[in-house]
Amino acid sequence: MVIRNIQFRGINMLTYIDNWFENVLLFQPIKEIQKNLPSAQNFANKFGGAIILTKSNALQQIDNVLVDSVELYMITECDQKNVFFIVCLQEEISLEIITIINKELYSSTIKNFQVYGSVVYPTKEWELLGNFLAEDSNEWQIFNFDQRFLRYLKIHIIDFHTAEFHCTLTQIRVFGQTVIGDLIDSHKREKIIKPESKIVNSTQEKEEINLNEVSEEDDGSINDTCSVADYFYINQNDKRIESKYINVLPFESKQSLFKVTAQNILILSHNVELFKYEINQIKQQNQKDQKEQDEIKLSQSYLFQQISELKLINQKLVDELNQLQKNLFLSLFCIIAIAAVITIILLIHCFCNQDKQQQIMQQTRVGKKNSSAIVKSQPQLLNICGNENQITQKSKINQIQNQKGKQKKAN
Repeated sequence: MVIRNIQFRGINMLTYIDNWFENVLLFQPIKEIQKNLPSAQNFANKFGGAIILTKSNALQQIDNVLVDSVELYMITECDQKNVFFIVCLQEEISLEIITIINKELYSSTIKNFQVYGSVVYPTKEWELLGNFLAEDSNEWQIFNFDQRFLRYLKIHIIDFHTAEFHCTLTQIRVFGQTVIGDLIDSHKREKIIKPESKIVNSTQEKEEINLNEVSEEDDGSINDTCSVADYFYINQNDKRIESKYINVLPFESKQSLFKVTAQNILILSHNVELFKYEINQIKQQNQKDQKEQDEIKLSQSYLFQQISELKLINQKLVDELNQLQKNLFLSLFCIIAIAAVITIILLIHCFCNQDKQQQIMQQTRVGKKNSSAIVKSQPQLLNICGNENQITQKSKINQIQNQKGKQKKAN
């Protein structure tokens, strides 16, 4: 019995050493890879929730590729072509790296294959992520991808290496970032500069963030999350603090996700309170602007009223000016008409006087002719009547002179 126990223990020890040696050879390269990855979590792990949804009939024991064991593997004949299997990952991730390994010494492995991705399943169209060529090797082979968000992977195996009759695949691992992890990384890569607000009195901040809600004992770890107080009170004075937005805390490995989430919730609540304060300031400013606009409207209405009154007064003045112009034109027309009538009357009177003078002159001429004829015909009576004619002529001349004098006086 003792010998059997010793043999049994020896066999167990040899088995343990063999398994340990194989695990060291199997997982040592992947640990070196994980140092360069932002997240070392394998999202194609069966015990984490990853499953095989469907596969080709030629692929046997396909579920073994999701198990961390060198004793389990997928197997098929190497002459098979265009076979595939679909993996549902643990959750939706941003794909970065896929690694495969074949630890079976007397078998070949995958040669040419394609990787497709999708966020939903079933899907009408798969997105091609890349074409790859794998070596016929028993070591880890790494294939890099452009970051794409997906949940389902379709591995399309085009052909195998045909050095052996059977082809196997021990394990496939998928690395990437979760949605939250990718969001934190993008936040770290591209920090958004938040606008600084005005300085606020510390007495006005009625609701302060209670840091004791997420306080934990200081374990002295280098990888521990920085304190929230380092964000809230970095530029603190005794009476006044500068109010500004606070960036959320980044999530690093070996940290408490709950702690980081709780601290980020407090930071977001602080940002919300600050945002509310800024909204109130904007509302107050809008109210002031509204009052100023109302005053401006009142002044504008008063000015419009005055302008309308001035327009009415101006219209009245224009009407009065037009009436005065009409009266002036009428008076001038009347004066011109009266002057024209007077001038016409004077011209008519002058013409009449000229006619009378001409008639008188003609009468005198006729009288002279008659007297000369009488003298010639009666020379004997000349001397007798001579005196009488002279007297009559003198009397006529005197009458004519008197008439001219009267006309001059009348003019």
